[in-house]
Amino acid sequence: MDEVKAIEEIGRKLHELRIEKDVSLEDVARETGVSKSLLSRYERGLVDPGLRALSKLTKYYGVSLDWLFGFAKDRTPINTDNPLEGLPVQKQLEVIAFIEFIKNRE
Repeated sequence: MDEVKAIEEIGRKLHELRIEKDVSLEDVARETGVSKSLLSRYERGLVDPGLRALSKLTKYYGVSLDWLFGFAKDRTPINTDNPLEGLPVQKQLEVIAFIEFIKNRE
């Protein structure tokens, strides 16, 4: 797919997401910090949104960049939260040791 077609497809998906969420351009602009005029131009496929804007928009709509770019059929973003975050180091080591124990038992 050439670059122009890709930008148009991203714009179509952004418009579709906004309509599905039943929000206005003003609502999206307020929540993401991306101007209403830029959002409109993105949706019409006139401007390449760039990674910073796409990151804000995918978070707002709850979709993955892979889906937006057409690389994945599933819209859902991959959860990259670290379940050990916030635990003291000793507790993290205990969890890791337990995981190793589970992996190695028969």
